[in-house]
Amino acid sequence: NAEESWHALPRPVLTTITIGGSSSVVAGSTIQLTASPKDQNGNAIAATITWSSSATGVATVNSSGLVTGVAAGTTNVTATSASVVGTVAITVTAAPVFPATADVEATISSIFTPASVDIARLGTVNFIFAAVTHDVTFGGAGAPANIGATANATVSRTFNLAGTFNYQCTIHPGMTGTVIVH
Repeated sequence: NAEESWHALPRPVLTTITIGGSSSVVAGSTIQLTASPKDQNGNAIAATITWSSSATGVATVNSSGLVTGVAAGTTNVTATSASVVGTVAITVTAAPVFPATADVEATISSIFTPASVDIARLGTVNFIFAAVTHDVTFGGAGAPANIGATANATVSRTFNLAGTFNYQCTIHPGMTGTVIVH
């Protein structure tokens, strides 16, 4: 009878946590991070992860790794299980600031100048009409009221929803413009 010896394999032990996902976010936006815990052999291992941010004034992180940018700066986000820590630096950039108002001129040359404007949500576009009669007809749900035939006047429209709103002058084919609301 040959005697067999059995040796138990070493029990898997959590040794590293790698964090995946983007390392930058815009203030007011979110990114999703993932934690990959691994054992001493580099194999995936189950672990309960606790997330934290070193600078919650820059970015916060919830219990599932969802990071929310708060203000421009850098923070270290950590994923911890037992005494093992994974860390990633997250850079938060400031959200672009868009103007509350913009002017669009409906010219005697039958063009809108500028052809495209960017404004903040709840912002106003002032349509300045020259001596030639033009109108403004908006396309898309959530657009403000159309502007009827107008000359020698300024008519303002407020944009309550974010989105891209195309418009045209139905009197002059090809006279078009766009309002992008952020």
